[in-house]
Amino acid sequence: MIKVDYIELNKINVFWGLNNDFWENYFRSRTPSELTLIVLSETSIQLDWINTGTGFGGHKVEKSIDEGVTFVAIGTVAMGTNTFIDEEFIDGSYYRVRAYKDNHFSSYSNVVFYWNINWTTLTDGLIIYRKGFRGGKYVIDFSSDGGIIWELNLVSLEPDEDTIIINIDGGVAGYRHQIRDNDYCIDHVLDETGFAGIEDENWECIYKIEK
Repeated sequence: MIKVDYIELNKINVFWGLNNDFWENYFRSRTPSELTLIVLSETSIQLDWINTGTGFGGHKVEKSIDEGVTFVAIGTVAMGTNTFIDEEFIDGSYYRVRAYKDNHFSSYSNVVFYWNINWTTLTDGLIIYRKGFRGGKYVIDFSSDGGIIWELNLVSLEPDEDTIIINIDGGVAGYRHQIRDNDYCIDHVLDETGFAGIEDENWECIYKIEK
């Protein structure tokens, strides 16, 4: 029969409880905050944050390219350095930072993300489509809950593929994109009168994403 020394076991439990409380209190004043982004180029972005604490090892930077679902570590900076440059930035990246000491970590900073300013959205109630440029491709994403959760890459085109998805601006040979019955539709105008706005008579649907 195995004998259990409950006194010693209780000491261990108390130790780990106190240990966890210690690290929680330790990082209370050493957690990074006010994380911001500055785009430097098409492939690099600078992260800046605030951390006035001392006595810890440094900061670990994490990145997500799936709408903040999965984060992976991309770099570490020493204590006192509150900036980091991601040289492999792609549009749609999410970032967060936390402090560390040995194998212990602070809470995460706020999460920040960057979408190219050329991204545009179409909204009809909670149905949203957005189009833009991500990872070197033209893409369209879809959300049915007002933009909380996104279904990515409904369409993904190489820059030298059919560019009908992004060519939706005016002129006589004009294109428009609309949400109709929750579907994403791209129409081509048949004549100048149609482009001027006669009620759908002179538009031809040439591309549709059905939802």
